[in-house]
Amino acid sequence: MRALGVAIVLMLSGVAIAVGNQTKAKLLAPAYYIAAKASYQNSSQIEVAGQTNLPPGAVVTAQVFDFVGVGASALSASAMIVVKQDQTFVAWLTPKDGKEFTFTAPGRSYPHNPICEITFDPTAPQLSHSSTTSAQPMSVLSLVGKYGQGLGKSWGTNPILYCGKAICFLEVYVPVTD
Repeated sequence: MRALGVAIVLMLSGVAIAVGNQTKAKLLAPAYYIAAKASYQNSSQIEVAGQTNLPPGAVVTAQVFDFVGVGASALSASAMIVVKQDQTFVAWLTPKDGKEFTFTAPGRSYPHNPICEITFDPTAPQLSHSSTTSAQPMSVLSLVGKYGQGLGKSWGTNPILYCGKAICFLEVYVPVTD
């Protein structure tokens, strides 16, 4: 029985070491994920908070739109958010000039919830949009690939993975709730 207890402790220690050492760890989830919540604070602030298994230091972007689809308008600027050591992220988005966060669409009488788009793009430029250098640190790119080739193979294996001819990226849409 004591040997079983020691084996369990050693096994759990190995899991802790694997999780803490991202460069040698296998992905514990079946695919990379971004789970998030966007919370309406007031007409000038929306909090975006989430969890991911992307490596610490990864940069995700968040932006609020009035709805998803053709004709949608961005209500906020795109914010760059760094994933923390505990693989969480949080940001407070503010509206673009002349816009406000509202639950009623202009000219419509029915309730309308804005949507928050959260994206991980390995090729996203740094905060200076004129920069051609990726916002992603080399420690992140070494795991996911310069063009996202390490994110997975296809949408069939990960519903938030989108791959074009040149790059793969992760993208989720979450409703803004109050």
